[in-house]
Amino acid sequence: MNVSTWLRRLLGIHGKETTTETVLSRLLNLTAPAGSPSPPSSSSPEVTILKCLDLTAKARSYCSRLVETDKTSRVEWRLDFRGPDNFHVAQAASSESARSKREFDEWITIGTEHYRRAAVWFRHDNGRNEKLNRLLLVDKFLHLLRALSPVSAETVIQSGQKYLSLQYKIDAVGEFGPLDDIFGPVLSTDCSACQAQIWLDVGSSLIVKGQLLLQSRKSDGSEVGIEIHQAFTCYGEDIRVTRPRIGMKPSADKPGTYIVTDNRIWPSPFHE
Repeated sequence: MNVSTWLRRLLGIHGKETTTETVLSRLLNLTAPAGSPSPPSSSSPEVTILKCLDLTAKARSYCSRLVETDKTSRVEWRLDFRGPDNFHVAQAASSESARSKREFDEWITIGTEHYRRAAVWFRHDNGRNEKLNRLLLVDKFLHLLRALSPVSAETVIQSGQKYLSLQYKIDAVGEFGPLDDIFGPVLSTDCSACQAQIWLDVGSSLIVKGQLLLQSRKSDGSEVGIEIHQAFTCYGEDIRVTRPRIGMKPSADKPGTYIVTDNRIWPSPFHE
């Protein structure tokens, strides 16, 4: 069973996918070369980019799926986000060195409250991973749209939809903006081989996919290669991130340990 299949089971997807999962899967497969070129737009790419920055930044909710791969591992995240700080995330990971070992996690963050699921849900505010939650947001691609000029812009049509495909060259770690503290320790200061590609839906002027190809060579000569694909949909929809039903609570007798108070597994569905 691959990671994608395992994540689908974690999300409770059996058989036919929900509308949201179908759209996210399709958007993840967007590739500029495979698209059929359309006639040039009457407006410049800058107009669409500025409109996208405004509309995407204003979106208070969206769904996303991010896939990160390197030479040894693959991790997928499925996100329901409702601003300003409500997250519902499912994570699935596997490594080439231990193919039989796959790890899954699920958490809900609501403001300062943080819940994790270990078969049953429990509250663990100190376990909140702020950096990982921020990694999953669309903000990193908004930063690139604001900070850099595209080296190419192409209008493509795929599955009957028109997209503006923008390619960017990233020269230094500092250009990652809000994610410098995440990528900085992993990459060397020379990111001349790093690239980004962002797809905007021409009809809605919203970001629907972002891709990062991160390559560098560290001071010890080792190579770093990370590929990130992330799709976004359901902007502005009524996405609800709610507190789960708790099944474990801290033990009054043994600080730092938990006791099971309800062994039933209560699902917290993702947006369909």
